[in-house]
Formats: sequence, C-alpha cells, structure tokens
Amino acid sequence: MFISLPIKLATPKQMKRLLIVISLFFVAFQAMAQHQEARSNPKDYIGKHFRVDTIAESSRKYGYHYFVLDYTKSALDNGYYFVEQKDGTSSDYETLVNKIFVCIDAAKVPDGADYYLKLKNDQLGTTYYLYSSILFEVYCIEDEENLKREVQRTDSIALSYKNNPCLLIEDEKDNISRTRDIKTPSFIDEQPGFGYKDPVFFGISYDKRIEKGITSYYADLTTSTTVPSLTEKGVIILLKNGQRILKPSAEVRYNTNRNSSGYSVSSYIQLLPADLALLKASPAVEFKLYTDYGKVENPDIVYKLFLCWLSKK
Repeated sequence: MFISLPIKLATPKQMKRLLIVISLFFVAFQAMAQHQEARSNPKDYIGKHFRVDTIAESSRKYGYHYFVLDYTKSALDNGYYFVEQKDGTSSDYETLVNKIFVCIDAAKVPDGADYYLKLKNDQLGTTYYLYSSILFEVYCIEDEENLKREVQRTDSIALSYKNNPCLLIEDEKDNISRTRDIKTPSFIDEQPGFGYKDPVFFGISYDKRIEKGITSYYADLTTSTTVPSLTEKGVIILLKNGQRILKPSAEVRYNTNRNSSGYSVSSYIQLLPADLALLKASPAVEFKLYTDYGKVENPDIVYKLFLCWLSKK
C-alpha cells in the first residue's frame, strides 16, 4: 500500500533566500584559505586601514558578501543593500577589489551576533563591513610602513611591470655558499602580490650565477606533454629572426606527476657567449625539448627581461 504525500513547491521568494544562503556558504568556504583573526574589541580598528582582498577567480562572479551599505537591513529586504550590486546578493567584485579603506567607526551590530566596521574610501564613500570572529575579504594594514607599501603596490605595481619589466628581476645572495643568482621570473601575475590571479607562465627564464668571481649563464625551459618519458636529450630554441640555438646533448627531464595540463618537461641549459649574442639580437619565441614543443608566452616582455638581466651587474 502506497501513501501519496503532497509536494509543496518553494515560492520565488523562498528560492531567492535559499540561493543567498548557499552562495554565502560557498564564498565563506573559498575565503578560508586566507583570513585574519578579529580583535576582541572592534574599537581597536578605528583609524586602521584595510585593503580588500582578491578572491578566487572562479568565485569573483559571486562578488563580496560582507560589504553592505546599511548594516541595519537584511539582504532579503527590498532596496539597495550591497555596494554596486548586480544580482541583489552581493557587492560587485571589480568595484571593491584592492581598494583601501580607513575605518572611521566600529561596534557590535545591535540585536545581532556580528560586528561592523564603518569604512571610508575617497572614491566610493562610506560602506560597512560585517564580521564575527574572523576577517574575510579584507586585510588589516597594521602600521604606516605597511600602509605605504600597500598603497604603492595597489596604485602602481600592477601596471608598472608592463612598462618596466626590469622591476621583476630577482637578485639572490647566498652567504653560506658565497654565490649570487640574478634571475628573471618564470611567470607573471596580472596583479602581482595579490594572489589567486591565474599566472601567465613564460615557458623560459634566465639565471646568471656568480661564484668565486666567475659568471655563468643559464636558461630554464619548461613545457608540458601528454606522454611522459625517461630522461632524454636535445634542445632547440627558435628566435624571432629565424635563428636557432642548438643544444643536442642538453638533458631533458620529465616529471611523472600529472597536472591539469599534462606532464611537465623541462631543461636547464648553459648559455655560451655565442648563445647570448643570438638572444640579444632577437627574442626567443619557441623551443623544442626532445620531441615536445613549447611556446614562449609574451616574448616581447621576456625579451626586455632578458636584456635587463644580461646587463645587470
């Protein structure tokens, strides 16, 4: 004997409420990767500066859920609740990301378990940030020195590398081994230092090692393959002007741990004066590691990096 049970469909308002709850949970879960423990007294934050963190690229369409225009209202209330809201469930990501606010007031939300920070930005005006025991989506800048660094990074670094890639050259000294390595980066982030942005891997980077007064030059090449192999030999670098750098005896290494693009294959080769002269005359654009082909991403930026690297003393 079967009993027929009535099925009641959710109303549009109930569905909206459910979607908001789900999205809030999802974003909170994503934010667990980076957060700060909140201070016990919210008044301690008054006068402090806050930078709005980036969030995972896959979650940016959901925006920020803890920035509101009026903490006395609910996301379910009619009206303009979130900052530059697009779908009525969050504050717009592009509007807030990397903005720096100063806290002008802080207190416990009346009749609530949360606290609020009243934040002010010269461009966006005043907004409220809600939190409980952990700060998500924002980073508290603790002192003036860090504030200057954050402002400089927010205002200039994200764009400056395109005009002056030399800023990205790394200079490392090892006092124990008494060596010095001058390197170009193997990848670049469209927003350096802010995390979560998918990086662009160049495919080639350069390393200048100075040891006991002797300088050696190297190129590190990396690509991916669908079929891993044992250690092989043979490297070819193609330049934009059609010239080639041939290294038939260079060792090619395969990483047997699979990643999202397949298996990593790389080679670390020494560059002779003749190789440096060729690379100085024309950018590297492609390469071949044994039987696997690789492409140099952003070859013009890599070329500028190479020239800075080569001339750096």
